[in-house]
Amino acid sequence: MVHALQDVHRVLVDGGYMIDLRPVGVEYALEVVTDEHVIPVGDADAAGRAARDEGANQAAEKIQTMGLFNQEAHMAFNLYTYWPTPSDYKQYLDERQGSTCLHDDVLAHALDVFKHAGPDARFRACHSMIISRYRKVSRTD
Repeated sequence: MVHALQDVHRVLVDGGYMIDLRPVGVEYALEVVTDEHVIPVGDADAAGRAARDEGANQAAEKIQTMGLFNQEAHMAFNLYTYWPTPSDYKQYLDERQGSTCLHDDVLAHALDVFKHAGPDARFRACHSMIISRYRKVSRTD
């Protein structure tokens, strides 16, 4: 990953910015949402992403210690993705074949809560995200 960031440094103008926007953490909170209620139903498991997160964190640290970039801003926030039903979310995860999985017991609970939540119910996942801004160190800095 450091090599890719070195390539970014090579092609970016002096003083230019690189943005790091990515999900972090190994669980996503799952909720059934209505106009009046937010009902927690469990977590999606993204533990398969832990090594990738650690690699990205190490690479970000390395490019700073190498003097290639300075981190100027960093913020954590939640990003909510909405799905018509829990089954739609499960189908998306299965088709994507990524590192996030929805265990059968969590899906069964989510489907049960969703079924009783009413016609305005939606399903959402809460993703913990970070966004960081890095400025390329100029040759004259």
